[in-house]
Parts: sequence; structure tokens; C-alpha cells
Amino acid sequence: MLRASLIEMMQEDFIRTARAKGIGERRVLLHHGLRTSLVAFVTMFGLDFGALVGGGALLTEVVFGLQGVGKLTYEALQTLDLPMILATVIYASFFVVMANFVVDVAFVFIDPRARDVR
Repeated sequence: MLRASLIEMMQEDFIRTARAKGIGERRVLLHHGLRTSLVAFVTMFGLDFGALVGGGALLTEVVFGLQGVGKLTYEALQTLDLPMILATVIYASFFVVMANFVVDVAFVFIDPRARDVR
């Protein structure tokens, strides 16, 4: 995904302008191209990480008999243990929200357009 985004980004006008100004190819690639391409990559990584840690492994844990939050949630759903279901949903929600927060903070460092929000 990062490679495809970087290839697409290297065709943009601002990359052409940076090259025309005489900036070195390495700086154009790393500073202009990669920083802009990282936005999509960081978004997907953050969402996937939050879902995985937050209980997205439920199916894997149940099928392979692994002990974890996913299997705990599955067993609580089978027995209708409402306090445990509530606890695992809050646990999963916490990690999803924290992953989104980390992604938003990372955007400030990656994308210069996100710094000047008024």
C-alpha cells in the first residue's frame, strides 16, 4: 500500500516543482514524497492495530483454541455473561480509540498541512 501510494505521489505537481527547484532526488523522495504517502499507511496501520488488539482476533482464538480476550468474549456471549461482555467491549473500544488518537498525533508530525489547523 505504501509503495502504490508513493508511486502515485511521485507523479504529483509539487514533486515536479521540487525537482525543478533543484532539490536532490533523495530529499524529494524522503521529504516530499514519503511524508505525504505515509498518511494513508499510518491510517490503515492504526485502524488495523486497534481492531486487532481490541478483540479482532476473536475468530482466530476460538478456531485455534488460544486463550485471549477474543475467546473470553466468545465464552461470555455463549453464557450471556453481561458484565464480562461489557468489560470486553469497553476493553476493545479503549484500544480502538487509543489507536485513533495515536494516528491523529502522528499526522501532526507527518503531514505539514495538519499542523496549521485553526
